Amino acid sequence: MKLAAIDIGTNSIHMIIVEATRQNSFEIIAREKEMAKLGAGVFASNYISDRAFEVGLETIRRYVQLADSLGVDEIITAATSAIREAHNGEDFLNQVVAQTGLCPRIISGKEEARLIFLAVRNSIALEEDKALVLDIGGGSTEAVVGDRSKIFFRDSMPLGVLRLLDMFEDKGTVSAEGRGVLEAHIRFVGQQIFEQIHNIGFDRVIGTSGTIRTMGEAAHIAAGGKSLQSVNAEVVQLKDIDCLTEKLLEMELEERAEVDEVSDKRADAIHLGGVLLVKLLQMAGVTEITLCDASLREGMILDYLERHSQELAALPEPKNLRHRKAANLVYKYEADWEENRHVANLALQIFDQTQKLHKYGDFER
Repeated sequence: MKLAAIDIGTNSIHMIIVEATRQNSFEIIAREKEMAKLGAGVFASNYISDRAFEVGLETIRRYVQLADSLGVDEIITAATSAIREAHNGEDFLNQVVAQTGLCPRIISGKEEARLIFLAVRNSIALEEDKALVLDIGGGSTEAVVGDRSKIFFRDSMPLGVLRLLDMFEDKGTVSAEGRGVLEAHIRFVGQQIFEQIHNIGFDRVIGTSGTIRTMGEAAHIAAGGKSLQSVNAEVVQLKDIDCLTEKLLEMELEERAEVDEVSDKRADAIHLGGVLLVKLLQMAGVTEITLCDASLREGMILDYLERHSQELAALPEPKNLRHRKAANLVYKYEADWEENRHVANLALQIFDQTQKLHKYGDFER
């Protein structure tokens, strides 16, 4: 079975297309990302801009076309912070429904945190560790504490790179005083959540999302490391992230865009993301963070597979492509596999017993 998950985020719209198996695992066969920045200005104006509105719709239309061309059986969609808070967020989703037929689910911050943890747990071997997972998005930061079998705590903080960007008048340098104000705000917003996290306890911190992965890889390279083929399970030191953040804060927008691993589209807010990440790690009381390349969309797939595990397990092991397609149709339309197989066997018997009359061969059979 082929599934697609579209994550309509505040900063980026992501899609993954996977080949799912009846063992509730999957293989990613396509990835797409567009930094539509639906949340740009939302936290100051409470409206998605006309430009972001159109870019977002065009992106989702393109994703649906790609999914259809690859024979996807089901598309799962979820919308997060910007859509939750924008006054025209519902208008955007109504247009998505009208133009694509999809009906995205607006998920809460806590549900987002749960799905993120499912993805991380599937990508990073936790062994006996209890992990604190942080995900910095455009409008919010999710924090989850869990181990390989249980989630002990999950919550969402209104701290995201585009939300922080709306606190500043421009995208230029940030002074020491500006950083102090920013850190005080982060500490104020996150204090109660981190008190609960420390009461539960954890053994390590794992970070996911574009901002954390970008800062982690850029800090690794800035400290003299080689470019990473995959960031998954790589450990980055807090001191290296802090050092890079100091440099980014002193740079203009154009200079930040030239930093290794920082794209043009991230340059506007990556320095604020650095401050946020450093402060969160300091509040956690750790000196390093493990990077993870799985996030919300992988969690959406895993959640879907878990909720449909009985139906998937009931499907037979596919013999070939045609057999798999038939099995997927049976599943999609909630038909009975055994009943369909019985009808197919009857059809074959009729074919065989009347072959002298119709004179068809193996291909037709």
